Amino acid sequence: MGEVTHVSEPDDGHVLGRLIHVGMFYQDQNDLAKTSQRFVQEGLEAHEPVLIAQPPAQLNRLREVLPATRDITYVDMTIAGRNPGRILPWVLHDFVLKYPGRRVRMIGETVWPNRSKLAYPACVQHEGLLNVALGTQDVQLLCAYDIAHLPPRAIDDSHVTHPLVQYGTGPVRANDEYTPQALAAVIDQPLEPPPARALRTTFGWTDLRRLRDQVASRATAAGLTVAQVAASKLAVTEAASNAVRHGGGRGTLRIWREAHHLVFDVHSPLPLVDPIAGRLQPRADSVSGRGLTLINHVCDLVRLHGSRRLGTSIRMWMLCPN
Repeated sequence: MGEVTHVSEPDDGHVLGRLIHVGMFYQDQNDLAKTSQRFVQEGLEAHEPVLIAQPPAQLNRLREVLPATRDITYVDMTIAGRNPGRILPWVLHDFVLKYPGRRVRMIGETVWPNRSKLAYPACVQHEGLLNVALGTQDVQLLCAYDIAHLPPRAIDDSHVTHPLVQYGTGPVRANDEYTPQALAAVIDQPLEPPPARALRTTFGWTDLRRLRDQVASRATAAGLTVAQVAASKLAVTEAASNAVRHGGGRGTLRIWREAHHLVFDVHSPLPLVDPIAGRLQPRADSVSGRGLTLINHVCDLVRLHGSRRLGTSIRMWMLCPN
């Protein structure tokens, strides 16, 4: 896959800043192994650290063909990326920050054949946000797609979010389906309205303790573990604090059960200002900006949407053990 190393950075919108973001479509494990092996080997020869974040079967296959070296980091995406919103801050950007001033290479696989339908919209949004969040980072990112087993919709959506594409061991080429308009639509995905059965509570600054108690009560009744109850309280408190701080001093919490999950939706009346909020690690000396990053870390799924008409909603899912 030597072409990736030598991709130029034309001023045509296909490569953003220093990020080289490629959608790579493979037919089988051997196809994946051959392409990845060349990509990784070029990185090692250039003394570039390599991150491989994929499901276990793909990780095991690549371990068989890649050299044993501390310059390659392996991450199980089914664990680290169970919440797609966790991937950017806690996997990819975290890896970039470990090597300041150096180019890094990454192979990622966010969408796999048995990925849940519930998480899928967040996966597509994540791939779109990569172009914005890491656009100025010195990163070569190869996003793998199992074209033989993924549904057509997943392949179609991947062409919207990747400026460059590669089929198997073929050359990397510019992707004409990648446009600013299509990318904006993928990033700005609206949420379904909360169900009428949802428990609804309005709150302000003085109500946060009451809100935590209500969350704990509902989470315990839903069978969440002690750790999950604590995580739910933390996530809702952070989201509610953001709502009152940036939403005019008030907000609304809704809670309901959905698809084996307990769902918390925190809404504020003001629009979302920063589409990549919570998607990057905050600076070490930053005194704010950690709330959404923490929410993405502790929840099983997080989706965020804001508009001038609808305001901003942070929706958080916690998987019920039973």
